[in-house]
Amino acid sequence: MALLITTSAGTQSMALDDIVTEICQRVNDPYEDNYQDRARDLFVASVFQGLNDPKWTKFDYHGIVGSVEKSTGTTDLATLDVLGSKNDVENGKFIVNILDVVSQSVSVRGTTETPDPTRKFVPIDTSEANRIATDADLEPIAGEVYWYLVGTKLFFHTSPGEDMKDVKFIIEYLVNPETFQTTENMLVFYSVAYVYDAIDVATGKLLAEIGLA
Repeated sequence: MALLITTSAGTQSMALDDIVTEICQRVNDPYEDNYQDRARDLFVASVFQGLNDPKWTKFDYHGIVGSVEKSTGTTDLATLDVLGSKNDVENGKFIVNILDVVSQSVSVRGTTETPDPTRKFVPIDTSEANRIATDADLEPIAGEVYWYLVGTKLFFHTSPGEDMKDVKFIIEYLVNPETFQTTENMLVFYSVAYVYDAIDVATGKLLAEIGLA
């Protein structure tokens, strides 16, 4: 059976059970008597391990990327609890990482038509956030907001004299791993190249485990 199937409509699919069969065949388990469950576990693990590889873009894991719009209103927002299962974003999915934060409006400082102030959201890490506390020269300039993650919280640090009131912004994120069904089409979530790479990684790990690498 072909692993990559193209329908008459031109769409492509790669079912999880066919991927497991492919991995088992590569490790000389054609009847999936010995390593079926382990092959599945290693493939799913490799899929999410790949998210940390800079060679892949959001296109390659498009099915687990989402976005949500936020508005602070009259609140001078300093923190936002965003990660974990307490923050259900859609049908049991929750945010596991933040990809980006951007202003919802393209207006630079707000106009009559778009009165809400906009900000340039700049990601920093926690070590940079610590240095700001002792070095005023590192503060964001007017119109900028530094953001960083600590634990499950997203922190905002505005330029001195500015605040986060009436700011509208968009958070782009990764959602939690799916509980994939055996017939699930992996191309709904990932690119063909990404899936094949995960198959190679999972196969290598399984071969090492059973002493055939």
